Amino acid sequence: MDINDFLTTYKELEQILRNKDNLIGDGSVLSYENTLNQDDLEKLKLCRIIRNYCQHHADYKKFVAISDEMIRFLEKQIASIEKQESTAKDLMRKLKVPTTKDTLNDVLKFMSKNKLDWCPVLNDKPTKKVPVVAGVITAMTLLDLLVNNKPTTKLKSLVEGKAIQKELKNYPVIDTKISGKKLTSDNYIVVEDNSYKGIIF
Repeated sequence: MDINDFLTTYKELEQILRNKDNLIGDGSVLSYENTLNQDDLEKLKLCRIIRNYCQHHADYKKFVAISDEMIRFLEKQIASIEKQESTAKDLMRKLKVPTTKDTLNDVLKFMSKNKLDWCPVLNDKPTKKVPVVAGVITAMTLLDLLVNNKPTTKLKSLVEGKAIQKELKNYPVIDTKISGKKLTSDNYIVVEDNSYKGIIF
């Protein structure tokens, strides 16, 4: 791995820490380290020591080797900080998802196109009493459904049978205004006023 990539990524981390609206300590990497668990703290401390050595020693390329995992670790920290500053609306992707008018085959196409192992299903006619999100189909659920149903089976019939509602607990429906700080899982369905807006994955 090119050490310049490591230095560039570390600089991005420094910049985002300084630009945060609510600074962690003095906005330095050192202050940020103290908010991490012990394992991540030690990893970031090592990155900081290596970065400082590179900054002050012209022959650093003879003594320092960077792994892909070190850069991925820094990128993970950057993503974590950005998530805290954002809302669900900032983090979501506006994907067109299947509705109860569609079929199991449409779900398969959606998962394949977007490289996802889950798919929200929307009610085609949501009301105050009928939520916009009808259910969720995971890759495993889809396989089970295709064993017992034709690919052309309408999702509406599956919703009525509650076959796809049990997965909703694992794919929470949240409002666009929810802070990224409160998002502890990887996957969410984002709505606003009972209107679908996008998904986070």
